[in-house]
Amino acid sequence: MKHQTKLIIRHTLAFLFLLMMIAAAEFSGTKEIIFPEMVALVTGYWLSDKPPWRAGPVKLVALMTLCALAGVLLARTEIWLWGKVAIGYVLVAVMLMLYRSTLYPLISACILPVMIDTEDFFYVGVVFTLSVILVTCRALLIRFDILPKEETTWDLPETGLKDVIVWMVTIGVFLVYSAYPLTHGNPYFVAPPLIVGYTAMMRPDCPLLNTPIKPCLMMILCAATGFAARFFLVEQFGLPLVAAAGAALLLYFAFMALLDLRYPPTGAALFLPFLLPAEGLSAYPVLVAVSTVSLTLICFICAGMMRDEWSI
Repeated sequence: MKHQTKLIIRHTLAFLFLLMMIAAAEFSGTKEIIFPEMVALVTGYWLSDKPPWRAGPVKLVALMTLCALAGVLLARTEIWLWGKVAIGYVLVAVMLMLYRSTLYPLISACILPVMIDTEDFFYVGVVFTLSVILVTCRALLIRFDILPKEETTWDLPETGLKDVIVWMVTIGVFLVYSAYPLTHGNPYFVAPPLIVGYTAMMRPDCPLLNTPIKPCLMMILCAATGFAARFFLVEQFGLPLVAAAGAALLLYFAFMALLDLRYPPTGAALFLPFLLPAEGLSAYPVLVAVSTVSLTLICFICAGMMRDEWSI
């Protein structure tokens, strides 16, 4: 089977799976079924020949479920929003170090219910179910030679001092950066996809730091596309949410091809508007664009300093 044919099969499967998620949420009236980070996970584990994260199938399902549970529990507390997000971010950072993984979408699984105030444990079941489908389909794609088989271990080496330093800088910068927007009613400025992208790009060895303009552009395009699909197609023209999601996904695939870039957090930014309330949604693409540029610049400076000054 030709590589081009395999890519078509993988993109078709991703398209149908993600539309089924939206359709299930729309027709059941249960918004918690929409998990935007699933677009990122599908991009990394189905559409990319080599996954961008270190996490085997069992670890992925277990950690995604645990982080979703932690997020719901945090959403149920009476702590102010910035405190909840800070606790969730530190918790996920510790889990990633302890379990020697780079599965940064865990951040979204934990922080999303805090951001949208989801206190229903049904969300945990959704994340678990979607994660099981994700790894099962990936195994089948590998089994039928539609996706290349992994040739490396899923686990990172033991966490060393340099890793701890990187995480301490990453956490510290994030806590400072997120304090003002989260205490002044601007949560879109630190939307979960942005946090995931920021965390990945704070790694001194992140290849995206070599071409920072492309991931910036991709994030901005996807956020604007998701907003436009929701605001115009659904709110203005009354089309079903699943139709708007389908149009947005086709553009997402086109962006990846044109820019020759698979940057998973942008997929989550594309689908996040389908989950957010219509009120105040117009601020979403603007705040995401400003924050994307700001965070990319921060990552470029901080990661460069850690690499050059501390030889990390």
